Amino acid sequence: MLNILLRTSRRPKGFERVIKSIAAQKNGTPINLIISSDNDETTEYINDITAKYNVNKIIVHFKHTKSTGANNCPYNLYFNDMIKHTKEGWVWRIDDDDIISPNAFKTIMSTVVNIDNVYIFKMIAHGGMLLPRYKAIIFGNIGTPNSVIHTQYNNVCKWTDLHRGDFTYIHTLTMSINDESKIKYIDKIIYKVDGIGDGTNIDSTNEFNWDGLNI
Repeated sequence: MLNILLRTSRRPKGFERVIKSIAAQKNGTPINLIISSDNDETTEYINDITAKYNVNKIIVHFKHTKSTGANNCPYNLYFNDMIKHTKEGWVWRIDDDDIISPNAFKTIMSTVVNIDNVYIFKMIAHGGMLLPRYKAIIFGNIGTPNSVIHTQYNNVCKWTDLHRGDFTYIHTLTMSINDESKIKYIDKIIYKVDGIGDGTNIDSTNEFNWDGLNI
């Protein structure tokens, strides 16, 4: 089972791109799709688009909370409630501005063979940089969807509402496991970040040519 935790808010174009990709590759991989919504507009397009592509989902509703500053990211906390809807299998956290590789599910599920391991896959970051650049859990070297983690670790630590929450979460988790041999770095690309990393709330239908890449 692959549990996909997908955050979205007011970005229907990017969301549809993700759902279209999920629909194209979900055959053969049992998935549990859990989607966040913090406003009625988002809930409406979630229902419309998942129906269009015949994708089952669970919607977890949140009250929108305005950020209090550059270092405050209240939407990070959504993952703490979304994870409660997973019971078994593996957890992959993504956002609506991520472009998923066309065989990401196959790559993930053929790799995650030991429930005690944390698997760190490759991503294409802003400007075409591949992350992680090296085998280390440090700030700037990892993003939210890099990691695939078994549900046995669901309650080890929680997300905070602070900036760089993705790094803080995976760093805290791996420190709690305290065994570097269980951190497996996989030289396969499973997604690309859209946009330019300037904080703009981009909603794009951009596609990406994966030909020739190690996916």
